Amino acid sequence: MLSKNNVSLCVPTKEDAQKWYEWVNDIETQSYLGSMYGKIITLESELDYYDFFRKKDDLRIFSIYLNEEKKVIGNVSLMWIDFQNRKAEMWIAILDKNSRGKWYGTDAVKLIVEFGFRVLGLNKIN
Repeated sequence: MLSKNNVSLCVPTKEDAQKWYEWVNDIETQSYLGSMYGKIITLESELDYYDFFRKKDDLRIFSIYLNEEKKVIGNVSLMWIDFQNRKAEMWIAILDKNSRGKWYGTDAVKLIVEFGFRVLGLNKIN
């Protein structure tokens, strides 16, 4: 677990994936997710995605957890990690509507970037 201020990054659980399922099927939330807009995601496909990303060597995904409120509000990940060239792409989603605009994403980004540079030895994160 990585922590900064009121935010921690945790390894996702199946319960987190069930929460993501609820969020990504909200049309307002989908409007922030680009290519997912207008799609209907089944719980089965969200749980399949959970199983899929756990096996990927070039992906590190974390749930964004609010410490005081004791709840998951979204996720942040490093994807397409290229260990040879020491680079990756970052993706973040604050999926809980009531947690947007409160700087939690800023702390989550700082944590994932620190993880990428210090733990994974990356030198570039897009």
